[in-house]
Amino acid sequence: MFLGRLHLVLLHLPIGFILLLALLELLSLRPQFRQANAPAGYILALAVPAAALTAAFGWMLALDGGYDGQLLQVHRITGLASAILCLLAATLYWLNWKKSYRLLLAACALGVIVAGHLGGQLTHGKNFLTEYAPRFMRPHQTKVAGFQVTPTSTPRLEEREVFASVVQPILRKKCLACHDAEKHKAGLRLDTFENLTKGSKNGPVIVPGDVSRSILMTRVSLPIDDEERMPPSSQPPLTASELALLRWWVESGTPAAKTIRELNRPPEIQRILEENVPNTARRPTAD
Repeated sequence: MFLGRLHLVLLHLPIGFILLLALLELLSLRPQFRQANAPAGYILALAVPAAALTAAFGWMLALDGGYDGQLLQVHRITGLASAILCLLAATLYWLNWKKSYRLLLAACALGVIVAGHLGGQLTHGKNFLTEYAPRFMRPHQTKVAGFQVTPTSTPRLEEREVFASVVQPILRKKCLACHDAEKHKAGLRLDTFENLTKGSKNGPVIVPGDVSRSILMTRVSLPIDDEERMPPSSQPPLTASELALLRWWVESGTPAAKTIRELNRPPEIQRILEENVPNTARRPTAD
């Protein structure tokens, strides 16, 4: 696993080398930039071992588990294919078979783009690139980071379901990078209420009504420098308001469908809800 995690450090090197080579070869097709690909041999000498090590370390990292099986398999295949294409392209370059070399280099560049995109989906979720895209680029109904979202009117604060309106947004923002359908560390998925209540491979992570026995609450409340803290130190921790809302939900029995009105709300929780949960309902316009 020590070597496997180096995959995340090395992967940018072969991507950069291969895309740089492709750019230089394109430039060299123009008369005024004919010598642009002169350093190609040196770049290939760096790209081949970088691609091989990145692919090897990636296969080691996959042994950690917790990833979507099908997506992971396609990512592994495209990553390995890209490394092999890089080696073959380098061989053709050194044999001076320039036309064949350029064809394989183009295929390799396409391969690293696809493999990189799939790797991003494994790490950040399938909608990482499009989640905050301009409205005109999104379909009418879209799935955002594991949750099905359908544009609809917004009910008043007291009428909103606690889990869907309060808990889900926190989990989506702070937890799904490691615990959604594509990547579920420790076998824990937090993309739906059902998966949350199933817990991880080690058992339940929430105990309705008991914050002290809820592992999820313990982990998100740890100091930022604690290795067991969730989310990890590379990601922003939950805010005090987010922690207070999750604690309130667990103390209330972790209801799945109850509205805010149905739960007891201490003044501090009411204040946080009013500050953090949208409370503007769309009113129908008159014809």
